[in-house]
Amino acid sequence: MRFHCWVQWLLQRQLGAVEGHIGTIYDLPIGFEPEGFDSWSWQDLIAPDWSVGAPPDEFNTRGQDWNLPPFVPSRLAGAGYQPFIDTLRAVLRGGGNGVLRGVRIDHVMGLFRLWWVSDGSPADGAYVRNRAGDLLGLLALEAARAGVVVIGEDLGTVEAEARAKLTSAGILSFQVALFEHRPPRQWKKRALSTMTTHDLPTVAGLWNAEDLREQVELDVAPNVAATQAIRRRLARVTGLHDDAPDEEAVVSTHRWFSQAPSDLLGVTLEDLCVERRRPNIPGTTSATRPNWSIPLATPADALFGTPAATAVASILNAATDDRPHGA
Repeated sequence: MRFHCWVQWLLQRQLGAVEGHIGTIYDLPIGFEPEGFDSWSWQDLIAPDWSVGAPPDEFNTRGQDWNLPPFVPSRLAGAGYQPFIDTLRAVLRGGGNGVLRGVRIDHVMGLFRLWWVSDGSPADGAYVRNRAGDLLGLLALEAARAGVVVIGEDLGTVEAEARAKLTSAGILSFQVALFEHRPPRQWKKRALSTMTTHDLPTVAGLWNAEDLREQVELDVAPNVAATQAIRRRLARVTGLHDDAPDEEAVVSTHRWFSQAPSDLLGVTLEDLCVERRRPNIPGTTSATRPNWSIPLATPADALFGTPAATAVASILNAATDDRPHGA
């Protein structure tokens, strides 16, 4: 316990040093470790024999089991939503002194409903509804008190009613170029737009098919046809030749994507470094892949001395010069 307290203290010091110079957006994950502090503290409010995940979709044909325990909606309401409030306040107390302070809600559909999984069979799960009105109201209250912008990761299976309520609450949408079939200029303005995410292929990994090869080797049942179709679409809209090097693919795709009118544009460190391996492949564990533990090939202090990172930063800065929050 003392070691973990020290690590948290160290992280707070480092984040505090960063926040004094730039704006920051914190990430609120969808759940917590089933054998961790949260589960122990709130054990009477969770369903210990269940976990949350996602049904089968275009990229994960078997569905996903995230091994995160869900709150029982009625028990959470009976506790006055205190775990939810405590978690929000812990995240929102950061955010920096820069022009932008915010929080990104991972899997924001979880405020409305969650896919509950039993016995490790994600395809056989079921949706359990939360009391979305209560949760959205508390989120709006705490965000207003903290003075932060809220971004909802509304990817995957999202009900039209849920999307409308998120928009009405002033929560920014989350758009990922790999999923979009419309030209960037037709994307939403009230949104954070990115090329990819931590759970999806990097541009380089998609372009040279290394990400797809790794998924096949790990036997996570990737959708090969859909992934290849995305690569072909990127080649078509950017004019890239099939034998274009990774660096050219990264720069060209970000130049295309930067046309989006979205209030916020984001780029991953992996793409800046032209990395082929993504941080995380859903459906794998530490026994099969070092998720969240893959070091970048380019040291942080040398990153913006590389041609690809310099070009992408220049493109995004030019695209966001006239926007209220920048990139």
